[in-house]
Amino acid sequence: MTTPSLKLLTATELLALPAPDPCDPELWGGWIADFRLGVFYHAGEDYEIDLDRCLTAGAVLDWIIQVAEKAWASPPILAGLVRLVDHVLRPQAGLCRGRDLCLGWWRDRVAHDAEGAWN
Repeated sequence: MTTPSLKLLTATELLALPAPDPCDPELWGGWIADFRLGVFYHAGEDYEIDLDRCLTAGAVLDWIIQVAEKAWASPPILAGLVRLVDHVLRPQAGLCRGRDLCLGWWRDRVAHDAEGAWN
């Protein structure tokens, strides 16, 4: 049995790696970010979170808790939502520091989505 080799990457190589795709439900426990509609949705459960209502830390936490209280919200589904929120909203950079997002912030993401600029 051979041991797989690991390659150390330089900072430049790391930065060149593609960013996770917020539209790939396999990465996010079934959640998909649809910036054209302005929602996160879970296709398997037909459940949407309106991004225009995710403007404060309290509002984001409320959505997470609402999902957590659903019978279908298994640990992977809930973890996927938290990871997607972290990846897209970047709460540590703004919401958790007391800054609110401006209405329609996600519309700027549509342009990024079209360009594939998710890093």
